[in-house]
Amino acid sequence: GDRIISIPWLKTKNSGKKYRGMMGIPREFSLCGTGKNCVLIQKPVCELENKKRKVYSAVGKNTEYDVNENIPFEVDIEFCDENNESRLRIQDLLISARDNIITVGDESIVLKDRIKNISVIVDKYVVEISANDYTEYIPAECDISDLRGSICAESDADMKTDIYYYDIN
Repeated sequence: GDRIISIPWLKTKNSGKKYRGMMGIPREFSLCGTGKNCVLIQKPVCELENKKRKVYSAVGKNTEYDVNENIPFEVDIEFCDENNESRLRIQDLLISARDNIITVGDESIVLKDRIKNISVIVDKYVVEISANDYTEYIPAECDISDLRGSICAESDADMKTDIYYYDIN
């Protein structure tokens, strides 16, 4: 069938760079639900799936993984108990599931719903965050070299964590 694909244009702060914006990861739009319960889903295009290589997978209360390669990566977390405090930290990126707050550097965004699951894709100069089954989408400017290092996820209850590298030429 027909697909609706969007390539977002992200306005940037231009911190010493020679441009004021960049393209985000292509996303496919779809609708889920009916009537007043219908929501927009913005999921990365399926063509990216065959570029992913899983490098870590675990279920538990704590995850720590070192990202040392300067290549795009993705962190997916499914919080098993939404009543407990859960946090994901990748250097200057902090996600607090209980408070529904996503902080990148000095900018914070409060989501309207409790965070049940999160997908964080980090490319060269952009981080794209999707929450709650891809119904919430937050792009932010960053430098991948600033996010290299330790990924820490902590929760009072179990969570499922998967980490991927993207093999993109």
